[in-house]
Amino acid sequence: MTQATGKCILDVGCGFGLLAILLKALGAARVCGLDHYDDKVNTAERLCRFFGVDDVRFVRGSAHRIPFANERFDIVLCTASLSHIGNRQAALAGISGVLKPGGILFIYEDNNASYPPYQRYMSKIWSATETGILPPGLGKEHIPARPYREIRKEMIRSAAPDLAGEALDFCIRETAGLHGPRIAEAVREYQRTGKITNRETFRCRHPATVEFMEYPLTPLILREELARCGLSS
Repeated sequence: MTQATGKCILDVGCGFGLLAILLKALGAARVCGLDHYDDKVNTAERLCRFFGVDDVRFVRGSAHRIPFANERFDIVLCTASLSHIGNRQAALAGISGVLKPGGILFIYEDNNASYPPYQRYMSKIWSATETGILPPGLGKEHIPARPYREIRKEMIRSAAPDLAGEALDFCIRETAGLHGPRIAEAVREYQRTGKITNRETFRCRHPATVEFMEYPLTPLILREELARCGLSS
């Protein structure tokens, strides 16, 4: 926190903006918060007014295309957000582009795919996120309001209204992990060939927003991804 004094800071995946507001209150010269969701950005702006904190700017946008091309930051934060970003490499490249020479990227994640208990715990959340079926001991606050399979079902019916029964169930199941136009492309492939090609290795991904439900990060792989973007760790 002491490193924030007098610095320009970008918070990627700022959520409701509390960390950004705190950093400004602790002496940061300028703070920007970026989040994918309008409701979070709107809430962050209201909280900023409530606490009477100035010079904090919140922007609705994608980490895949960081909308600060003409600005440079001393510090960029990714606190419990990198594991949800659909294209980490694009996000890290964008972050590298807005960091000042010698700037600091601070990444905090409370998951580690190399830790077996994490995989056992998260597998329950990933399954419930897909199906909407909660296992014993898991509260509904851990999963989104709509199961991912229900969102894909709606998208598939929009692309192929006549699809029904086992064919529809097959397409819903086999498009897990795909998103956006790729779902409609997969349905057309099924209609042509009776098969769906899906090379996604991690399939708990929101079909519309592209975000992951906590992608299982591996520290060594993340270090390699950082290095490819010119970021040392």
